[in-house]
Amino acid sequence: MKKRYRTTESGLWKAKDWLDIYGEIVVESDDNTHDALLLVRGDFKNNDERMAYARVIAKRLNAFHDLEKQKNAQRVFLKMKTKYS
Repeated sequence: MKKRYRTTESGLWKAKDWLDIYGEIVVESDDNTHDALLLVRGDFKNNDERMAYARVIAKRLNAFHDLEKQKNAQRVFLKMKTKYS
């Protein structure tokens, strides 16, 4: 049976221009636990379009992160409400 891993990601994601150093545009997490980053490569007209795409990815990942925080806060609230009602 395949082992399943569970991990958390607490940092915000940001699109970064690494063109001068590495020739890449990346989406990078502020959470330094894993030092995770996503390279953005593909059939783009230019680097401006690639950076815009990276920003959309970062925005969507952060929206998911915010949604998870909201769900966790709601769970804590419901537990407290039940416990102290």
